Amino acid sequence: MASILGGFVRQHLAVIVAGVFLVQACDSVYLDVHIPLPEGCVKYNALLANRLLRRSNSHEEVNLFSTHQPHITLYLADFELEQTDDDKVLNQTRVAEMKDDIEKTNFTQILSNEPSCQLSLQAAHNDPSLFYFVNGAYTMLPVQKTDCLQILSDTVLSALKSYIRKPVKVPSWVNDLPESERIAAINRVEKYGSPNVKESFSPHITVGYDTESSEAFQAVTTSKIEVMDKWNSLYKPVQNECVDEALAIALGRNGEGGTVLANARMGYWELPKKREQKSPGVAVAEQ
Repeated sequence: MASILGGFVRQHLAVIVAGVFLVQACDSVYLDVHIPLPEGCVKYNALLANRLLRRSNSHEEVNLFSTHQPHITLYLADFELEQTDDDKVLNQTRVAEMKDDIEKTNFTQILSNEPSCQLSLQAAHNDPSLFYFVNGAYTMLPVQKTDCLQILSDTVLSALKSYIRKPVKVPSWVNDLPESERIAAINRVEKYGSPNVKESFSPHITVGYDTESSEAFQAVTTSKIEVMDKWNSLYKPVQNECVDEALAIALGRNGEGGTVLANARMGYWELPKKREQKSPGVAVAEQ
């Protein structure tokens, strides 16, 4: 199992390391444009994974039942929205302008060729029966990258890239990439404020983040894998029917481990609805 996870994690390591870079920077205004998970099978299974992780580990920082919003990030960056360089109070005029740029986006038109904006989990490349990955502090559920999700990500970053803080700091891990990938990553960071957009957009749902992992990596990671293997066995029987539809995009404050704070939503925009929700949406109790 460890070798399978290792292969899958390597393909998504840039996303995870970049997430650490984004949330650990100080004196910044990180906002997350995202898809809030609608009621349905995908959200149910994200909540279930988070509940299992929280029950097994007292250090788990993600709480999708109260503190954090279950979501799929479309664009996360450090936006220059303060009143002054030394004042962390947001300039509401500039925030309103940023929200207006999302508001005036014609989502019906840009998604006119998409039959729907489906949400479903993606299996690991090396094991089609595995629907999660663990790397250090992070536990994530990979999401199928559809044309619709890519279009939404590209659209919002195009609308908001003028608001990113300049100059943009390139994370140190980029220097370890092969030359062609390094050049491309630097270009994305400098242009969009994030390495995880365009061709490197990798949609996922963060269900766990535990900073204690760095102190006992092997033991904690093994425990997480055991917990998530249990979750995986519960998810597999419904994998083919577990398909929902994105209903909206939202703007919110960034929290621990790349999460979105549940009480810090700054905007919400409905997407054109093209099909009825079909997957089950049974509630998951926190305890």
